[in-house]
Amino acid sequence: MLAGLIAQAVGVDPRRVNYIAFSGGGESLSSVLGGQVSVGINGLAEFEAQMEAGALRALAISSAERLPGVDAKTLREQGLDLEFENWRSVMAPPGLTGEQRRALDDAVAAMVRSSEWSETLERYRWLDRYLGGEDFARFASAEEARVRDILARLGTGDEAASSLGSAGPYPLFVLGGVVSFGLLAMLGAARRRVPATPGSSAAPGTLELAPNARHQGRALALIAAGAIADLLLVERAGFLIASAVLFWLVARAFDERRPVRDAACAIAVSAAAYLVFAKVLELPLPAGVLARWL
Repeated sequence: MLAGLIAQAVGVDPRRVNYIAFSGGGESLSSVLGGQVSVGINGLAEFEAQMEAGALRALAISSAERLPGVDAKTLREQGLDLEFENWRSVMAPPGLTGEQRRALDDAVAAMVRSSEWSETLERYRWLDRYLGGEDFARFASAEEARVRDILARLGTGDEAASSLGSAGPYPLFVLGGVVSFGLLAMLGAARRRVPATPGSSAAPGTLELAPNARHQGRALALIAAGAIADLLLVERAGFLIASAVLFWLVARAFDERRPVRDAACAIAVSAAAYLVFAKVLELPLPAGVLARWL
């Protein structure tokens, strides 16, 4: 994000930046020292030893203020209206009682007032940004909104995977095919008429819908319901669930005798489609309520 923001601040399209992601600080450091990349972005701890040895030179600091003992100006001091800090927080599992939360808040508040914490800040040259309780909750919410906005402007990150429209042409092609064939079947059903049979309610000599055409009407209604459900569920419930509902209703449209078998097949086909699109083709699809497991 910082590389993209710097490019944007100097008037360069962030997508033109040849950004190379590394799995860890050691690999990043080796690439900078070896000349494989022009510059590197990292925390001070990763580069500090090489900076002190004179092998690396700090060009800028992205925080709002300079770091103690580091000979480098902030981005703002160098004319870029940009501030980006790498903060850390203490998290706990959900479902805490109010009493448990207050006890943890008090423990952290006592820790940051200790001399040991002051020494730690000085040793690692960290800036004191302590916030507790509701103050931190508000800050975290604001940061989440800020990061989402940055990712949206840079055209990357989770925002790209949050909507069906940005998931690539394949899901839209499948949905478009279902709608197209449904319209063609509806047109065929509307045109298919036979002479009225004796005993029917239609007037003699007129045409009425054939029995299989009536069945097509029911099938079209189920397909239409599946398409609508897919559109309504895909963002919130996710592609896997929405597609399973769509496939199950389409199967029911053609054969209503085995709903359990059809449901199992629909889930299997939906899961296979998700694996192919998201894992093999690496096309981002909405995960919805199953995001934590997918």
